[in-house]
Amino acid sequence: MRKVFSLLMVMLVIIMGNCRMKSELPTDKSTGPELTLTNNQQLIKQLGAEDWQTREKAQKELIQLGEKMIEEYRKLKQQATSDRKQAEKLQSKINNLKSEIGKFTDALRESAKGNEPEIKRRVWSIRQHFYRLTQPKIAFASNRDDGGLHSEIYVMDADGKNPTRLTHKGADDRFPMTMPGNETPAWSPDGTKIAFCSGRNGNPGIWIMSADGKDQIRLTDNSEGHFSPVWSSNGTKIAFSSGIIGKSEIYVIDADGKNQIRLTNNQVADLFPSWSPDGTKIAFFSGLDNNSEIYVMDADGKNQIRLTNNQVEDLFPAWSPDGKRIVFVSGLLYQSKIYVMDADGKNLTKLTDNNAAVSSLTWSPDGTKIAFSLHDGNNSDIYVMDTDGKNQIQLTDNNRHGGYDGSPAWSPLSFPEICGLFSVE
Repeated sequence: MRKVFSLLMVMLVIIMGNCRMKSELPTDKSTGPELTLTNNQQLIKQLGAEDWQTREKAQKELIQLGEKMIEEYRKLKQQATSDRKQAEKLQSKINNLKSEIGKFTDALRESAKGNEPEIKRRVWSIRQHFYRLTQPKIAFASNRDDGGLHSEIYVMDADGKNPTRLTHKGADDRFPMTMPGNETPAWSPDGTKIAFCSGRNGNPGIWIMSADGKDQIRLTDNSEGHFSPVWSSNGTKIAFSSGIIGKSEIYVIDADGKNQIRLTNNQVADLFPSWSPDGTKIAFFSGLDNNSEIYVMDADGKNQIRLTNNQVEDLFPAWSPDGKRIVFVSGLLYQSKIYVMDADGKNLTKLTDNNAAVSSLTWSPDGTKIAFSLHDGNNSDIYVMDTDGKNQIQLTDNNRHGGYDGSPAWSPLSFPEICGLFSVE
């Protein structure tokens, strides 16, 4: 009898152990009803409810719903990358979830089209929340360390906090020329790399590195200097300026440094290319007509068209994320202003009226902010403002005499294929 009892106890332990093991095994979490809007359309309607508690509860639950979608999407993407055997099967789940996220954001946009100010406000707040989840950064050049003798490339949060130094080469990683702003670190479209110019090995050239500062590789080497790199929208090309003051041209290379092609041949200063978001156009400023004006050309250098025609210099063009507008600097060095115009040069609007040297404009990836460098005669710092010129905020404070923080470059959205859906309009 004791033997039978002992045998039963052993079997019971084995069974319980198996149950425990099964409960601890990871499960394949696919997109369930809780990650869709099938049963949650009512939540959006409740954003405009009469009582405050209902509105708050609906907003909180919609944020939780979106966060679940994004987290699930990230997990599936990581699994597809690490497990190639399951990649095809996982891709179907990824596509389905992306579709659900699209429906989610479409429903939010549609709800904000009405005349209910409370719904508009809360939809804006929800979508700002998701934008912040993408953790946007700003890369910039600064001489804040090492006694201000030379500048390095840094990255900081979009609010100016947590500046982190990426380069430590003891040479000028901004390639100073006779005007401020010729540094331009530039993010790759996927946010994994930063292109920049550096004279650390003698001749200023184009370099790339990982977004954390590792794996720094030189792409170009020329005695006249290469500077102001910018990536194509698909990440396969880098355009840049090459030459000396007063005589520089725009070139393009593959992202690995190969196949260098000259795009302009104007025998004047053609500088600071800015690639359009759809990859078909490049804006730049040129002295072709005896004065620096904003031009645009096809990505192969053809069909160069002048967009501005002012008595003062027009410099530093930058496309808006939707490709509809171009912001630029116009005016004498310490009386320069920021303007914006349609991509065809029409509807010119002045945004700022600062008596300072302004340079290096960059749009936030959601299209709601513009960052820029401002030099007041003593030092240079980075500022940010709304796209209508209002609410200017200083992000950096390099208060040493001759202090330099400049050439800001906003990072793209992480997971742009989904996070872009949450961009605030």
